[in-house]
Amino acid sequence: MAKLFILDIGNRTEEIKSKSLKEFLTLFENKYEYFYDEPFGSFNYDEMLDIPIEDCNIMLGKKGKTVFGFRFYYAKEYKVFIIRVLSPSTTNDWETAIEFITEFGLKCESVLKDENGQVIEYEELKKFDYFNDIKRGIEHIKEMFGQYNMEKVHLGTRDILTLDIDNTDKILNAENPILEFDKIAKENREHIEMRGEQNFYVFSSENGEKGLVGYYDVEVGKDFVLKLSPSIEPRNNSMTREYGELETWLIEFKLNEKETMPLIDYYFLLNNLPKEKIRVFGYDNIYVEGLTRDEVDNIYKKTKVRIKWAEEEYGDGEHFVTYDNYRWYYTKVVSKELKIGRLATINHMAYFLRFCMEKGMMSDYFKTFYNYVDKYLNFNDKILDFRELILYSFNGKIDSLLLNEKGQKFAKLCFINKGESNLNFIMDKLLDDFDEEKENDYLVSSYTEDYYNILKTKILEKQFKLII
Repeated sequence: MAKLFILDIGNRTEEIKSKSLKEFLTLFENKYEYFYDEPFGSFNYDEMLDIPIEDCNIMLGKKGKTVFGFRFYYAKEYKVFIIRVLSPSTTNDWETAIEFITEFGLKCESVLKDENGQVIEYEELKKFDYFNDIKRGIEHIKEMFGQYNMEKVHLGTRDILTLDIDNTDKILNAENPILEFDKIAKENREHIEMRGEQNFYVFSSENGEKGLVGYYDVEVGKDFVLKLSPSIEPRNNSMTREYGELETWLIEFKLNEKETMPLIDYYFLLNNLPKEKIRVFGYDNIYVEGLTRDEVDNIYKKTKVRIKWAEEEYGDGEHFVTYDNYRWYYTKVVSKELKIGRLATINHMAYFLRFCMEKGMMSDYFKTFYNYVDKYLNFNDKILDFRELILYSFNGKIDSLLLNEKGQKFAKLCFINKGESNLNFIMDKLLDDFDEEKENDYLVSSYTEDYYNILKTKILEKQFKLII
């Protein structure tokens, strides 16, 4: 959802649209800033400032005040300028957007219209009820969770704020929902500003299939923020449309402007961060005090142990078993055009993984390199959500590398042995017979404690008794 405002400056269009971004911002005494969100790929900030306004599609705002900013661009087809304000945005975002629109109107003698082409008087704009727009935006997000079977919504071009059904309800049930939303959004903005830039490697396989790997830059010696469950930021959505699904997430440590260290697995880094440097906050972020070069080197030394361990245990490939793979289900979801989200096809795998952790069935490998999920994700009394960990770090699979001997026996009962308790069989049958008019099955519904307990009671506990 967003609110659009149209600025038609008639005869002055050619003059204004040909100005560089830098010249344009100077018209407003540089009160408004370009929120650098890299919408034009390889251009850096200075190069972006030299681009003509007519070729810009950017976020503007006031750093330190606005949270999301507002989008500004020139619609070449209609020869008008557009202001797009996200719904919901903070009160400061709205105040700044209205101030900018008003100043633009005065300086450029602009006619202001709404998205329906109706003229708006500038005095009327000053009275615009953006409080109501903010609240309607939050309510719309809540509706989306049920309507589209969504788990989370990421707001802002850099995922400044992640909302799920719980914190959305918390905002709406607050004494003043608008102030509560403002508070949460502003706190998250401060933290996200310390998050590394999201970058990508694009590659082609031998059979011509395209692939995508995401990574974040982290500077040695500087505080940084990482998402516990990273996702492609909205400004980068075109990457997946062009190159396909993201394969995994990595981290690149920068020693200086020219020297970087080898890429390292994102989740491996989270698991091996020095405890004294970590502070967890918010819904989906981890704050880390700057790592020294020695601390980074020590993390890299552990990667050698990881590789050696895996080669010794599974080097010949004979003992390596994949029990479940989300692609088996998501391919069917796409082909049948079912309204089931990608993460929903991993629900049962995440419930299975959690049960294995509770029963002590994880391998030494998992305990050594991924035990952080137990340390850092179990806060705010929320169910542990391993789905994005499985999707990105385990490549969407549950395999024998993650489980000890007891866990492998248990996985065989749940995924390989034939019968009505076989989770692969249950998921396949569910997708074959899926009826969107009926209530979704708990295996592809919202990821909740209640649904975990259903699977635990119906299948997991019964199968576990067979191996003890």
